[in-house]
Amino acid sequence: RRRHTRCSRDWSSDVCSSDLSDRGVQIESLVGSGMMFLKAYTNLIQMKVDWNYGAQHLSPIPGLVLASRLLFFGSLSFTYALLASPRLRRDTLAGAWLLMAGFVTFGYVLSPQYLFWLEPLAIAAASRVEAGWRRSLWLSIFAAAVVLTASHFRFYWDYVNLQRFAVTLVLIRNLLLVTHWALSWRWMRPVAAPEARC
Repeated sequence: RRRHTRCSRDWSSDVCSSDLSDRGVQIESLVGSGMMFLKAYTNLIQMKVDWNYGAQHLSPIPGLVLASRLLFFGSLSFTYALLASPRLRRDTLAGAWLLMAGFVTFGYVLSPQYLFWLEPLAIAAASRVEAGWRRSLWLSIFAAAVVLTASHFRFYWDYVNLQRFAVTLVLIRNLLLVTHWALSWRWMRPVAAPEARC
């Protein structure tokens, strides 16, 4: 078996932790899709797609990896801080959805299977959105993101080769995920504060 790790003692994994710390921005992530869009439509940035760590990543662009890490860890820290606030606290199910959806949406790696794994949690978390048009729209946006993700597989190499329709499809999917995460914060009801007892 071909090994992809520099760690001679780590024979149980394809990629060791020291390699993962150097991993670039995956092309399907939020930041990666934005860069792919700019490259396809403006050609103002110089970059290429490299195959490494078992996936396609953007070739090093000054500051891009740092920006993607800040977005990822910043969004998680922001979510934790809001959930810790007594006024904005959600129950366990809503809190789990907000954390996991933020992890997938703002991460520097966005593998399609991440989104498919979210489906059971999304169906359960929908109960935390008020029934009616809000819940219907919430589910519709998530379903649209899943459908675009599945459709993207058919045109994956068009995306790698910067075909505009494929680049646009992935960017729309990622913007839908951002919108969905924001609506989750807006529409998932906070937990009522316990009543004071004398």
